[in-house]
Order: sequence, then structure tokens, then C-alpha cells
Amino acid sequence: MYKASFKPLYLIFDQFEELYILGAKTEQQQFINTVQEILRVEQPVKIILSIREEYLGHLYEFERQVPELLRKKLRVEPMNLDKVKTVIQGGQPATEQRAPASRRGEEDIAEGVLKNTRGGKTLHIPLPYLQVFLDKYYLHTTGDEDHQQEAILTLATLEGMGDIGDVLRDFLDEQVLKIAQALQQQPETIWHILSPFVTLEGTKEPLSAAALYRPDSDPASSTAWCRSW
Repeated sequence: MYKASFKPLYLIFDQFEELYILGAKTEQQQFINTVQEILRVEQPVKIILSIREEYLGHLYEFERQVPELLRKKLRVEPMNLDKVKTVIQGGQPATEQRAPASRRGEEDIAEGVLKNTRGGKTLHIPLPYLQVFLDKYYLHTTGDEDHQQEAILTLATLEGMGDIGDVLRDFLDEQVLKIAQALQQQPETIWHILSPFVTLEGTKEPLSAAALYRPDSDPASSTAWCRSW
């Protein structure tokens, strides 16, 4: 690939904790060996690992065998109010000089987004929540699912959206409905497949395709659709 384009090859592993930490020891060692081999041959290959901060300690053995692992790192922080204001203001049509009323409106919208998405008393917004919320804000404003139309964000639209819990529920319902329609299945079948991935505490439960089959499940609705996914 490099000889065809003379550009470095980038291998990007998002949510690396799910790929590496939750894998078997043999899988972890195999991955480490592959990284060591890439470093040994000195080819123009760059590896980017995206991992949640609380899982960094689990990379001890990886770093022991590959000391270069954390030599170059960047911390992506949650969004605070000032950063949300920057996003809102940067997304609005640019003008030579905004009127005071326009600036005040942008600040009110930014504060409203922060209030609706942060949850509890925290002063920060998880980036996935902000991404989903702003996308829904755009769709509520324009109705354009192709994301081509310019949007003028207003406080009135924001106030009619509800908080992040409402938005996330709507988002998940919409995704399940789209998947069900694409697979020509009932939404209940999709929920049946998704439910094992959530614990009783509401946290994520990673599972393999094989583990999704349960004795009390209908094989036609479990194993068959696991393979298609």
C-alpha cells in the first residue's frame, strides 16, 4: 500500500479497551507480538490507540513489552461550558461583528446544551453525549437527515428537546427501528439481540457472537441474526 501511494499507513483502534483488555490473554499477546514486528521492520506504519483513561492501568504488560507505547499520548477531555460555547459559536454563520443580542443568544444556547447534556451536578459533558445531542438538535432544527442544510440554532428548539436521557432514548429507538426495517424484522427481535449487552446495573456487557445464543432463545432469532451482524 505504501509503494502505491507513498503515504504512511495508519492503523486506528477506537475503543481499544474493548478490543484488547476484554480479550483473552492469548489474543493480547498476539496483538503485542504484531506491534513489536511492525516496529522491528521499521515500515511507515502509524498506530493510534483510543482508550478510556480509567483503563490505562491495564496496559502495564503491553507497555512493558513495547516501551514506546505511551511515549506520545494526547488526553481528550470532556467538554466544559467554555468549550461548548466555542462549538456553538463556531457552528453559526460567520459575520464581521455579532450584535450583542446574537452573542447573548449563543451563550444562552450553549448554557442550555450544557444543562441538558451533563446530567447530575457534573460540570462536564461526555463527548459521545454531546455528539448525539447536537446531531438531534440539528435534525430538530432542519429535518435534514443528509446533513446538507444550514441550521440556525434557536433556544426555542432546544427547550423542546428534553434532556440527554430523552434524546438518548429517542436515538436508540430510531436506530433499532432502522435496523429492523433494513433486516425486515420486528423491532422486538432487535431488542432481544441487544438486551444481553446490558447488565442489570445499566452498564455495558461485551459478548461474543457465540455467547449470544442462550438455551431459552429462539435459534432463528438469535444465532442467525448474530451471524448477519
